[in-house]
Formats: sequence, structure tokens, C-alpha cells
Amino acid sequence: MSLARRGTASGTRLGMYRCIKFGVDRLPTGNVARHIHREGYATIILSGGFIEAAFAGRVRAEPGMALLHGAFDCHANVGSARSGPTIIRLPWRGDGPEGPYRVSDPDLLARLAERDPVEAACALEESMEQIAPLAESWSDRLAEALRCNGVARLRTWADQQGLSPSSVSRGFREAYQVSPQRFQLEARTRMAWRRIVTERTSLTSIAHECAFSDLAHMSRSVAAMMGAWPTAWRNPRALEGRDATS
Repeated sequence: MSLARRGTASGTRLGMYRCIKFGVDRLPTGNVARHIHREGYATIILSGGFIEAAFAGRVRAEPGMALLHGAFDCHANVGSARSGPTIIRLPWRGDGPEGPYRVSDPDLLARLAERDPVEAACALEESMEQIAPLAESWSDRLAEALRCNGVARLRTWADQQGLSPSSVSRGFREAYQVSPQRFQLEARTRMAWRRIVTERTSLTSIAHECAFSDLAHMSRSVAAMMGAWPTAWRNPRALEGRDATS
């Protein structure tokens, strides 16, 4: 089963990006289906907990932790059926650090967020300490390999782990709510997009270095997932006035 398919990330958007509400909030009980946010943001856990599965890996979110999401991050949450966790959402740089971090004083961040979410985000960046995501199962190791373009054929990877390809596909979907092929394509597309908006490297070189079959393949995938072609992302004026939910 080859992972080098000529697909696009069009299945990610589902027609709309999830809106972000900054400030203190209580998440619903139970699970939250996999979704995508256009903007970067940070989640600070004040009480309760859940397991989040994102591009940065899975993490068991607990009070005192921050989950950082860059632009166009896709993730799903597995929560408690008894009570929803209380969190703070803060603005975060779209090309900033991602993954789980420990914060020294979440209550201070909550107080700052009531007055100014941007000030709270600055305080977060000065007080956070990175921690490792979960590595409890082969699905987490596979996610890391997929994110780093380290899996060319799923069957080969499965054989190396002593697993069948069907078991790998099924188990990964259960953990991350997406197929291994889709996860790798979306991660590859985000990697390309970050380079498109932060570097002056040629688009053809980025497509090659991010393991797309050609420039057209990368362009279609970026347009499907990010809502605009790579050439438009290179020209901020072309993006002015675009609907964030389009």
C-alpha cells in the first residue's frame, strides 16, 4: 500500500474552518470530531482533561498544560462523558511552535485573558516549557514517521512492526480519526504551506523537497486545504478580503 498517492487534502476542510472563540470556555462532554482551524491558537487547560490527537502527536491534556496549534492544524479530542474541561483559548502565531507545553501559572493567564488575550499569549510564551507527546502505542510512532515523510509504503512499515496493513490502517484511524494516507498528505501540505509563506525558495523546489510528485500536485493540495493557491499565499494582497470560512 503506497502512501505516495496523487491525492489532495480536499477532504480536510469539509467546506468550513472551525471558528475560534478566545477567552475562558468549557468544552462539551464526550468526544470532539476531527476538525481544522484556519488560524493559530493556544489552549490552556484549567480543569478536567481529554486526549487530543493532532499533527504534533497525541497528548493527554491535564490542568496546567498548554496545547499549541499552528495555522491549519487538524485535531480530534477524546473527552470524559461526565463533565467537560474548562480551558482558555488564546491567539497564537500561525507559524509558531506546536504541541504540548507546561505552564507555570495558568490562573495568571486566565486573569490576563479576561483583560487582553494578546497580553496573556505573550505571558504564555515567556513561561511555557515543552513536554513530550504520548508515545504509548505504534500509532503514535507511525504518526511521527508520517509527519516526517518517513513512510513510503504502509505495508513495509507494518511488516517491520509485525502488524498487518489492515490492522495498522484501522488502529491509526481509531487513534487519530483519519487514515494514515490522509494524515501524511495533510502534514506534508502544511509543511509546504509554512515554507511557501516564510521562505523565498522556489515553489518547484518546495514541492520536490516536501515529497509531492510535482508542483501541480502541491498546488492543488495547498489550495484544497488552505483555500488559496501557493502563488496567492506568496502575495498577501491577493488574500485580502478573503472569507476565512470559504
